[in-house]
Amino acid sequence: MEDYNNYYQGGEQNPYNSPIPKQKSNKKIWLLIFIPIFILIIGVLVFFIFNSSSKTISDNEIPEIYIQKIYESTCVENWDCGDWSSCSEQGSQTRTCTDSNSCGTTTNKPFEQQSCIPQLQTINCGSNVRSLETLNNQPNFDCFIDASENCEPAKLLDISTIKLFGMLITTSINMELKGMENNKCIYYQKTINQTIAFTDEMIQQMLDGGATQEEIDQQEQTANENAKLVWGLEKTCKFNQEDLTILLNNWKEGSSSTEDFDVAECE
Repeated sequence: MEDYNNYYQGGEQNPYNSPIPKQKSNKKIWLLIFIPIFILIIGVLVFFIFNSSSKTISDNEIPEIYIQKIYESTCVENWDCGDWSSCSEQGSQTRTCTDSNSCGTTTNKPFEQQSCIPQLQTINCGSNVRSLETLNNQPNFDCFIDASENCEPAKLLDISTIKLFGMLITTSINMELKGMENNKCIYYQKTINQTIAFTDEMIQQMLDGGATQEEIDQQEQTANENAKLVWGLEKTCKFNQEDLTILLNNWKEGSSSTEDFDVAECE
């Protein structure tokens, strides 16, 4: 009875119950497909890598490349530059710079070209004599004043004589206008010489006071020795244009003061 049940209920001995075949793993199937494709891709990449380079580096060139890289990293640039050229009409000037260490690099190379302001032609106003007798006749000083109204480059040799404490003090000064800088007019002067002479009135007073002519001459000589201390003195001042023109007009009229330059920045 047991054999019958096993036979008809699907036991091992039932010839109608054939075994079900096992399915192959999906994972193995994908591996079988992917591995050949992967090998093919690697082969193509290797082919292009070895054939894309148009130049190969030989064993002899490799040390030279490394030596060059080391040299460039240790060489310190040392630039020597020549003087700037004169300013061109286009407003530029140039110079030449060379690396004395010949590093072959230009990391710290100075500029070899820069913009500039072309030099304008300087107006030569000649020489002028200023004294009480020339107050109304100073055309060359007028030339210098006219230039100051626009701060045009100009120069003038000014020879002025003033009477002070019985002495006639004559001073020769080179005066120049050097143009505008930061909205200021640049005025320059240099004292060429200064001489002192006693007036007749002063000499007479000294004689009346008991001094001899020899003593008077000695004092006059001493005064001239002291006057030489101002020879060669230079002054550069930055004026507002209007202030400079006013000052020059005052000088033309014989009015001067130790406070004349207080309105300017002077060196």
